[in-house]
Amino acid sequence: MKNMNEEFIGQVEKVYPEEGHGFISSLCLQENIYFELKGILKNLNETDSVAFIIERHNKNMKANLVRKVYTNDSGIKFVSRVDNTHNHVDLDKFMPLIGNFIKDYNEDFIEKEFTFDFVIGTTECIQTDISDEIMQ
Repeated sequence: MKNMNEEFIGQVEKVYPEEGHGFISSLCLQENIYFELKGILKNLNETDSVAFIIERHNKNMKANLVRKVYTNDSGIKFVSRVDNTHNHVDLDKFMPLIGNFIKDYNEDFIEKEFTFDFVIGTTECIQTDISDEIMQ
């Protein structure tokens, strides 16, 4: 099996919204992987392609930092970036817009930074409230 910190690509096999979880399959893994439906994953559907990182919980594996895989108008697949500590919330509505700025550079991997002129949401790594000051 690959290193547990590596990113995997898979497909959502089953979603149980009332129970707050689902399962992902991947060609690289022998079993379906459990994930929690929270925050950013509210809009995931069965058959959606996703990127994720594996966490071990006792004898079981759990998908962490799950993000939907998008395809832009040029057919290029892309996902939001993570750094193993947080995942940006509410990016789903902006990903199609961001994806159309990605062009084919004939490379296997392209990292592109996209900056918004406005606040687009929060992260899952820290709790914020209305009294927090936004630094620019």
